[in-house]
Amino acid sequence: MVKFEDQPKQEYTGIRTLETIASVFEDIQASSDMGQGEKNLRYLQLMNELEEDHGAMIVNPTEANLNLPAVELYRKVSHARVF
Repeated sequence: MVKFEDQPKQEYTGIRTLETIASVFEDIQASSDMGQGEKNLRYLQLMNELEEDHGAMIVNPTEANLNLPAVELYRKVSHARVF
């Protein structure tokens, strides 16, 4: 299990795997220490990471694009936000 505190710091230049991002997402969901506002912020950070590092943002998606693992995880994280 990857804890949020174990996420890379600003100077970290590596790219986390989808599995690591998914694990962090699950940890955020399960956290009782964070309010919904903080969770939403963490989800947004994960979504940005998926867009930048894994190409999850697709302007003109096709059915095949929507089934990519990075896009599926992006949608899952996006739907977890509560406004």
